[in-house]
Amino acid sequence: QSGNQSVIIGSAAWDNKGQLEKCHSLLLFDYGDLPKIIKPEWITNAELILVPVILKDEELLEELTHRFTVRRVIQPWQDSLLNWEKQPVTSAEDQVMMKLNRRKKSSVINMNVTRIVKNMFHSGNYGFMMFGEDSLQNQLSYRDWFASARIDNENLRPSLVITYTFPLDYGGDRSILAQSINARDRNQ
Repeated sequence: QSGNQSVIIGSAAWDNKGQLEKCHSLLLFDYGDLPKIIKPEWITNAELILVPVILKDEELLEELTHRFTVRRVIQPWQDSLLNWEKQPVTSAEDQVMMKLNRRKKSSVINMNVTRIVKNMFHSGNYGFMMFGEDSLQNQLSYRDWFASARIDNENLRPSLVITYTFPLDYGGDRSILAQSINARDRNQ
């Protein structure tokens, strides 16, 4: 189901009677007041955690390993206005890629998105775009489905864990305090 009501997000490509069909997803976390409190340089780690979903009607494909990419969206977008031709602009310089072996479909995906989140704190948070691709662009079929913010089980929803340090000044003594937060996506 497209739009912000779907219980799954992810990326896919398949052959539909000789035409290549693709699916990309957008994911936005609400940082609240964190960018006002935490300077980007204080962020020591940011990890995007995606829990895979296997659709019961989906046929098992003998898929090869392919690339899965998470890229920073750099302009505002509204879910109701999106379609393939009106995707928001992303930054190819602000992306993380990993190879997925879909024979291990049940493995939780952990992606280090520290640089991307720092840039979001600095330049604005418009979320992430997720998509897959074959490095040679000749593999037609891959499917990477993950639980979305709309899934009933909150433990399966995407998470963004941001770890940061900030200096504390006690009469000239500078100490470092490490904090971890777990932001849940609320909008899509």
